[in-house]
Amino acid sequence: THLFGKNLINARGQIILTLPPLDIRNVDKDPKLLELHMYQNAVKKQQIVGDIWVKNILLLIKDRFVIENSMIDFLVKGNPIIPEGREGIFQKAICMFLRGEFYEAIHILAPQTENLFRNIAAEVGGLTVTLENDGSSMEKVLSSIFNLPEMLDSYDNDILFTFKGLLNEQAGANIRNEVAHGIIEEAACSSGVCLYFGAAVIK
Repeated sequence: THLFGKNLINARGQIILTLPPLDIRNVDKDPKLLELHMYQNAVKKQQIVGDIWVKNILLLIKDRFVIENSMIDFLVKGNPIIPEGREGIFQKAICMFLRGEFYEAIHILAPQTENLFRNIAAEVGGLTVTLENDGSSMEKVLSSIFNLPEMLDSYDNDILFTFKGLLNEQAGANIRNEVAHGIIEEAACSSGVCLYFGAAVIK
């Protein structure tokens, strides 16, 4: 696909992105195109890891344990990157995920993870809102948050790349946008890439 390009098609059969081929002799010629191919490559690997490893690990956990919210205290209580007051919602969503309630869990984890990265950006000094001439302000779009210089300078760039692809890139999984528009299917929430996303949030 990197040599020949491809059309990315969503679950409804719509073309969401046309991905031209890479010039293998000079991949740096178009950095944005290279980045799109990187997201596409990552999502293919995430799908495989989710379908094989994460799915089987979750089945093992579900078989051996009755998951209760208190079992997840160690993950969320006092966690410095979870925004204050959001511990409970993360705890419930992670428990749902571990119990196999993927549709519900992904609908909570996607927007809460977005808010988590907004919080990290604000903590490292990034401006997470736009200031308009009339004095009003609006939250910046998620892609802008991931690209803030303060984030790139102070946070692990591999983690930012992973979650940007999972949450917000059409060449990636685009989970956040699918959830935000209410169009993600229940079956998609138990697909490998959504399972990978849930495991990445826990990690």
